[in-house]
Amino acid sequence: WVLLANYLDVTEMLNAVAMKTGQLLDMPYTNHIIPVDLTVNNQYLGNYMFTEQVEVASNRVAVENGLLLELDQYFDEPWEFKSTNYDLPVMIKYPELVAATELDPIKTTFHQLEDVIAANDFPNNNYTDYIDTGSMANYFIVSLLTDNEELNHPKSTYMHKAQNGKFSMGPIWDFD
Repeated sequence: WVLLANYLDVTEMLNAVAMKTGQLLDMPYTNHIIPVDLTVNNQYLGNYMFTEQVEVASNRVAVENGLLLELDQYFDEPWEFKSTNYDLPVMIKYPELVAATELDPIKTTFHQLEDVIAANDFPNNNYTDYIDTGSMANYFIVSLLTDNEELNHPKSTYMHKAQNGKFSMGPIWDFD
């Protein structure tokens, strides 16, 4: 559980709008949101959203034996890499790696996706073999409704992949 700040959002509603839209679109692993005004020692500290933490578990992001990646310019996880074609900051949230050799297959899988998207024949190639296009469309809908442009300079952008599945966008997170 976390208190998700609405720090940059003057409406203090974008996280709630994003999560409600994600729920209406049946986006997997969309969090629940409870707005709270935080006061500590009689000092008002702001408006937050009480919500679930993004993590792999049977009742959260259920990709056991799969991947949970975060694209984030902060680039502050122990296991991370920059993508080949777009120089995206990719951080491994799951699985928990213990050796650098475990990173190579994850990089290879991500670069396969990125290679087909960067190819000259895109979108007239097999890119749909690598990414769930419905999840991408829904992610764009939520981003457009909340005027979220974090894909342009990735922050708090999650992707997940079941062991033998395609990459999917989400869970959605942090739309302030």
